[in-house]
Amino acid sequence: MTRPVPFSPQNGVPGSMTGIELPVDSLSILKEVKFYITDHGTPATPYSLAIYRFSSEAGPETPIRNLEITCTATEGNKWISHSLESDRITLEPGNYLVAMKWKASPGEDGLTAQTIGFKESDDEPVSWMNWNGRDDGWSKDTGPYRGNFMIEAALEKV
Repeated sequence: MTRPVPFSPQNGVPGSMTGIELPVDSLSILKEVKFYITDHGTPATPYSLAIYRFSSEAGPETPIRNLEITCTATEGNKWISHSLESDRITLEPGNYLVAMKWKASPGEDGLTAQTIGFKESDDEPVSWMNWNGRDDGWSKDTGPYRGNFMIEAALEKV
């Protein structure tokens, strides 16, 4: 694997988010979410997981769930998995966003919080960012890079 680009919301406020689109074609349960945490910054910084529903091309609009999760990474450059089986998050057919929400501001150089991996590619971008810490202000602008955040979600059809 090519070394991922470490990505954090530089100059972002607590509550800043990065996420990926998750299309759901039939009634499903969200079983697990994984984030690739790099070794840049402070990998063990707490963060939360947010799930939004899309209702238009403008981006995520309806928050479905915010889960408080403490990052268990003691080092970076690895996938951190979060089982959601006990949460029983049922998703109806539609488009969703699974996002990492920073609880601490990463600072100008990204060193005061964890950084998520960003994989450069020519694939269609499915990544979204939000630097204002609110439920609005989403953007698909990933700066000088083309690709997607390293976030994965596992679904089980009901």
